[in-house]
Amino acid sequence: MLAGQSNRSVHFSASIIVAFLFGMALSSWAATQYFAHAVQYQDGLGEYVWKVGPTVRIYQPFSWFGWAAQWMNSTKQLETYVTRMLLVLCGGGVLSLLGGFFLYYRRSLKSEKHDDLHGSARWANERDIEKMGLVTYERWEGPLFRRKRTHRKASGPYLGAFDTSAGRKVLRYSDPAHLACAAPSRSGKGVGPVLTTLLSYPASTAVNDIKGENYELSSGFRHSAGSLVIKFDPTSVDQKSIDGRSRYNAAAYWNVLDEIRTYTEYDVMDAQNVSQAIADPDGEGMDDHWVSTSYELLVGVILHVKYYERDKSLSGVSTYLADPSFTDPEQMYTRMMNAEHDPDGSMGWLDSEGNPTKTHPQVAIAARAMLNKEEKERNSVLSTAKTKLSLYTEPIVARNTSRSDFCVNDLMNHEKPVSLYIVIPPSDKNRLRPLVRLFITFLILRLTRSMGFEDGRGVKDYRHRLLLLVDELASLKKMEQLQDALSYMAGYGITAFLFFQDWIQLREAYGDKETITAGCQLRIAYAPNTIDTAEDVSKMTGITTVKRQNVSYSGTRMGAMLGQMSVSEELVERPLLTADEASRLPRDEMLIFNTGHPPIRAKKLRYFEMPVFQQRAAIASPSRVCMTFSEGKGLGVKWFMVAVERVDGAKDLNVTINTYSDFPEVTLVVKQEHVERETVLEFEFGLFDTNGQPINRALAIEDLSFVARPLGDCADFEPNEAFELHFMVKDSSSYKRFSQAGFYRDMSVYEREARRKVRKLFHDFEAVDGTPTEATVERVVEGGKYAGKVLLVTRHYIAIHKHHDREQVSLHRIAKLNRSAKEGESITITYSGRKGVVV
Repeated sequence: MLAGQSNRSVHFSASIIVAFLFGMALSSWAATQYFAHAVQYQDGLGEYVWKVGPTVRIYQPFSWFGWAAQWMNSTKQLETYVTRMLLVLCGGGVLSLLGGFFLYYRRSLKSEKHDDLHGSARWANERDIEKMGLVTYERWEGPLFRRKRTHRKASGPYLGAFDTSAGRKVLRYSDPAHLACAAPSRSGKGVGPVLTTLLSYPASTAVNDIKGENYELSSGFRHSAGSLVIKFDPTSVDQKSIDGRSRYNAAAYWNVLDEIRTYTEYDVMDAQNVSQAIADPDGEGMDDHWVSTSYELLVGVILHVKYYERDKSLSGVSTYLADPSFTDPEQMYTRMMNAEHDPDGSMGWLDSEGNPTKTHPQVAIAARAMLNKEEKERNSVLSTAKTKLSLYTEPIVARNTSRSDFCVNDLMNHEKPVSLYIVIPPSDKNRLRPLVRLFITFLILRLTRSMGFEDGRGVKDYRHRLLLLVDELASLKKMEQLQDALSYMAGYGITAFLFFQDWIQLREAYGDKETITAGCQLRIAYAPNTIDTAEDVSKMTGITTVKRQNVSYSGTRMGAMLGQMSVSEELVERPLLTADEASRLPRDEMLIFNTGHPPIRAKKLRYFEMPVFQQRAAIASPSRVCMTFSEGKGLGVKWFMVAVERVDGAKDLNVTINTYSDFPEVTLVVKQEHVERETVLEFEFGLFDTNGQPINRALAIEDLSFVARPLGDCADFEPNEAFELHFMVKDSSSYKRFSQAGFYRDMSVYEREARRKVRKLFHDFEAVDGTPTEATVERVVEGGKYAGKVLLVTRHYIAIHKHHDREQVSLHRIAKLNRSAKEGESITITYSGRKGVVV
C-alpha cells in the first residue's frame, strides 16, 4: 500500500478476540458471584476457591454453568436467580463484544491518522483563543482534586470578535508586542480596531489621524476619562467667536527646536536628529552628495538659530538661510562663526586650537566647512538646504510650529495620560509628510533614550504606556527609524499599531526585505483587493492535509449491476485558505495571525454596533483655552482642554477640564446667538465643584469635573441652543504682554440630533449597499454657497449632500432660511451674512 493511502475493509482481528474473551471471563465471574450472593453462599454450591471475611466466598468463574443446569427448573425463587445470572452473563458478553469493536476502531483510527502528513494548519478554536489571552473568560482549571476557578480579563487594543459557546466575545490584545493591520480603503478599519481601541485604551496614545475623524469621535471620551487631549494640526487656523471679539483654535503648537536640549552635551545629537529628518524627508538615504552636505549645514544653522537668533523655529532657520539682509552668503557664515552662543562661557567650549570660546564649536565647524567650498558648490548646498525647509515658509505651518505647547516627553511622563492626535487633511498629506515623519522620528528617539534597571531586571521609568497608532503607514514612505525601533521599543513601554492597505504597498515603501511585518507579533488581514496580497494571506494561513476519496466501479458496461466497487482515500495537501477564498472573505470577517498560534477567522467589530462605544463616540470633542505671556527672553504658555455637557431640564452645565499645568483663576461668560433677534446675548456664570462649592482658586492638574451655574439674570439663556463658554483670567496684571485665546463652542441639541440621524442614515446605506461609507459634515460659513440634493429634513435642520459626492454633507438651520425643502429635492442655498436663500 502506497504511503498516504489506506484501503478500509471490515474484519476481525486479534484485538477483538482477546477483548471479547477477557470480557466474557469477567462476565462469567460476575454472574457466578451474583448467584452465590443471591443464595447467601450456601454449602450446596460446592467447593469455593477462597473465603473473604466470615460469609463471602469466591468461586470458580465458570461455576455458573453447572448451577444453571442444576437449578434451572427448580423452585420459582431459584429460577428467578438463575435467570438474572444468565442476564448478567449475556449483558457482559454484549459489552465485551462492543468493547472489542471499539478497541479495533480506535486502533484503525490511529493506524490511518496522517492528518498532518503534508501540513497541520487549522483554524483556531475557542480554547486556542483563550490560550492567546484575547478574550475574557472564567472557568475551573487545574488537576482534578486541586481545581480552582480562574478569571482572566483581556485588555489592550480591540481586534475583532469571535463566536464562542458563551456567545460572541470581543478580541483584545493584552501583550505589549506590536500589531499590524492590512486593510484596503473603505474596508472598515477606521470604525473597527482604530476607534474601538481609542474609545477604550486607558493609557497614552499618539495617533496619525488623517481626516481628523478619530479626533472628532474619540477625543471627547478620552477627555472625560481624564486624559489630556492634544490636537496637533499644522494647517489649523483661528476661528472667531460669534461676536467676533475672541479667537479660537483647538490645535496646539509644536516646535521641534524646543526639543533640542540646549546648554547640555545632548544639543548636537538632537540637532543631528532633526537635520537628518529634514534632509531626508522620504527615507531614501543620504548617499547623494548635496543631501549629505546640506545635512551638515543644517546641523550648524539649527544650533546657531536655537542659541542666537530671535525666531527659534524651523521657519526661523529657513528665514535665516534666505535673509535678504545678507548681501552675500559669506556674511551669513561669518555671523555664525562670530556669534556668542554661550555669553557666560558656562559650557566650557574650546575652539580648534584648544582655546576657550563662546561660539558653539559645531556651528563654527559647519560655517567654516561652507566657506572652504567653492562658490558654485557652496550655493548649491545652500539651495538644497532651502528646498528641504520650503514647507516651513508657508505662513500657517510656520505659525503652528513657531512654539511648543507640549513636548514629546509628556506623552509618557505627564501627570495625566496624554492623547495626541496628529491631524492631517488628506489634501495636504503629501505636503506635510516631512513634518509627520519628523515628529514620529523624534518621538521614537526621545522616548527610547534610557531604561531603568533594578535587581538585575529592567523596570519602567515612565508613568504611562504609549500606543503609537499610525494610519496609512506606507504613505509616510520608508521610516528607517520606526522599522528598526520595532525590535526594541516595546521594552520602553511603546506599542505600535500600524495600518496599511496591503503588503504590496508596504514592500514598495520598505523593499522586499522589509522587517515591519516581522516586528509585529500580531497581524490582521481584511479581504485583499490584489491577487499578490491574497497569495500572501494564503501563505500565512499555512498548509493543511485533507482526505480525497476515490471511487471506482468494475463490471460490464451494459450489465444490470456493477460487479465491484472500490473505495480508496488519499491524503493530499492544500492551503488552509486559498488566494481566491481570501479575496472572497465575507465583508464582516477578518483574519488574525498571532505568532505561535493557529490563525483566527474572526468577525469585524464596528464601534457603532456596540451601544457603549456609540455613547462614548457621541461625547463632544474638547476645546482649548490658552494664555501667553512674556517669560524671561521667551514666551510662556499656559493652557487647558475643556468640554461641556448640558444638564437635562436645567441651565447648569457640567464642565470637564484637563490642564497641562496650573492655570490662573478664571471667570465664566456664556455667549449665545438669539436665532430670531440675530443678536448675541451674554450671561455671567460661576464655576463650582461637584459638591456645590465655588472655585475661587487656580485650576490644578488634578482637577477634572466642575459645574457652571448662572450667577445673574439668565432668563433668556436657552440651554438647547448653541452657545460659547468663555474662560477669562480673573487677574492678569502680573503677566507682561498677556494674551488669551480660546473658548468652548457647543452646537445646539437640534444640530447634534441632525448629525446623529445623518450618521445613522449612512450606516443604513452601508448595510444596503455593502460598501462602508462615512459622512463628512461641513460647517456652514457666512457668504457660502451650497448646492446638492436634500438628504434629510428634521424639525430644525436640512441636510444636503453634494451631487458628485454623497459623503460630503452640509447642515442648514431652517430658521435662517427663507423656506424649507423636501427630501430628494435638488436645491442651492446661498448665504448673505447669516441668512440663506433656498433656490
